[in-house]
Order: sequence, then C-alpha cells, then structure tokens
Amino acid sequence: MALDMPVLDRQFLKDHESHTRDGVRETAFHLTADDGSRMYAMLTEPESGPRSDLGFVLAHSFGLEVLTLRRTERGIARALAASGHPVLSVHRRGFGDSEGDIAESSVESQMQDLRGAVSWLRAEAGAERIGAIGCKLGGLFAGLLGRELAAERLILVQPALSGAQYVKNFIREMQVVRMADPDGTDRRSMQEMLTDMRRDGMLDVLGYGLPSSLYEGLGEVDISTSMESFAGDVLLVQVAKRPTLAREYETFRDLIQAGGGRCRAQVLREPSGSTFGSASFVATGHDINTRTDVMEPLVGELGGIAAGWVGA
Repeated sequence: MALDMPVLDRQFLKDHESHTRDGVRETAFHLTADDGSRMYAMLTEPESGPRSDLGFVLAHSFGLEVLTLRRTERGIARALAASGHPVLSVHRRGFGDSEGDIAESSVESQMQDLRGAVSWLRAEAGAERIGAIGCKLGGLFAGLLGRELAAERLILVQPALSGAQYVKNFIREMQVVRMADPDGTDRRSMQEMLTDMRRDGMLDVLGYGLPSSLYEGLGEVDISTSMESFAGDVLLVQVAKRPTLAREYETFRDLIQAGGGRCRAQVLREPSGSTFGSASFVATGHDINTRTDVMEPLVGELGGIAAGWVGA
C-alpha cells in the first residue's frame, strides 16, 4: 500500500516568513553564498518609524553555543531594531540551517559568509554604515570584520580574543565530560585528540564536528594584538562571575583606545548555577524537575545596554 508523502507547502512558508511584535519585524529568508550554497538568514528591523543608516551583522558562535546563545543574540538584535537599526543574522555555511559541509569550514570561508551579509545589508537594507555583533567565538569573527575595516562599530559580549585559546578550552570541556563518564571509553589526552583530528580531518566534540581546517585557522587568529587599524567604537561586555574586568579585556580595551578608537567596557555578573553560553535552565528550588531560566534578566539587560550605547 503506497503512502501519501507530505508535500512541502512553499506558499505557506512564504506567507509566514515574517513576524512583527512590539514594532520590530523579523523576516527569515536565504542568502546565496559565493559557491551557490543557501545560507539561512534572519533580518530584524524596525516595522516603521525612523530608520538608521547603521546596520549590524550578527556573527554566531560555535558548537552548542550556536543554540544556547541564540536568545541572547535575538534580544540584542530586537533592542537595536527597536532603536531603528536593521540587524542581519546569518548561519554560516555548514552551521545551523544553512547548506554546506562543516568539514570544509575554515576561518576564511566563514569570513566570506559574513562579508556577504555585509554586502546584503548595504544593498538591500539601506545600511550605509556597518556594525558587527558577536558573543563568545562570534565576538572573534565580529572583531575580524572590524580589523579589516568592514565594520565600524562592534558589540562584543564575552568575546573570544584568541582563536587558539577558544578551541583549546572547547576541547578541554569535552575532555572533562568524557573523563567523568563511568564507562571510561574515551580518556585520550589533549595531544592524542589533536593527533586523531589531524589524521581524520575532524574531531567529534560532544556531537559537534571540529574540522582540522578550522582548528588550524583559529590557531592563527588573535584580535587582542592585531586591532591597530581599527579606529571605530567598541562595546565590550564581560559576562562572568568575577566582578572586575579580566586582564585580557583590559588589554584589549587599551589597545583599541591606543589606536584611536573608543571602547566602553562593562561587567555583568553571571547568575548563579549557570555559565554564559551554556544551558540557562537551572533548578533553583528543592524540586530538581522545576527549572528556572536564570539568563532571562541578563538577556534583557544586554539588549538595553546595546541600545543605549548605539544611541549615545
């Protein structure tokens, strides 16, 4: 007996591609990369009223953080759009809902995708000036857009400044999780894992593929020592348990200012029981089955800080 297979209703998707709330319109669509691949994109923009000629490209992070940071990114995008600024978020090739093979991902391929987003904002959203937004590894890519002068205003939230340090921490977190596994099936050292990655071309990091091409490329990227040409404005937000700005962020702020740019650094305290970029639903009472979204207030605060900074 033949089964009737459902047919994709493209008109239905077209009719529901856009959503408006509180004066902000979000529209989902696809951009075409330079190799013809389709990249999922979301444009967040003011529904009406004054519209700024400053638009922002949002660069996502890596691994699970592509999901866990999405609400934070969306909160910032909506706050900026409510202030008149269009914001374009793109899933780079090999990530999220975009086409492409993660195994072919490199620093340069991801930068090409972000440059494509910049071009689209200029051509289609009336953005004469460009800013970039990024959390964690997304902050590193946003910084690279600033370094090559493709963006003049940067919103960096707990950014990775060194690609090598970011991937090292990323792998170490996986190592800790697997070392704690009772069956003890994977107790490789860091060096053994890197050797396997270079041999196989890919390392499985808790279900997320880290290609050797991306790993090697990130090892050569460090914006904490290479932003001399950037003379724009930076909003640097540290989200951590510590109440004072980390030394690496102090050095980065000083570097921006020494090069003629401006950098506003702000510290936000992480809520207890959660780490920025990890799952935010935490058991805060006696019933471990009842969990609270402890990051929700922080998302709202970040949006308010970003909107206040861009309007200053």
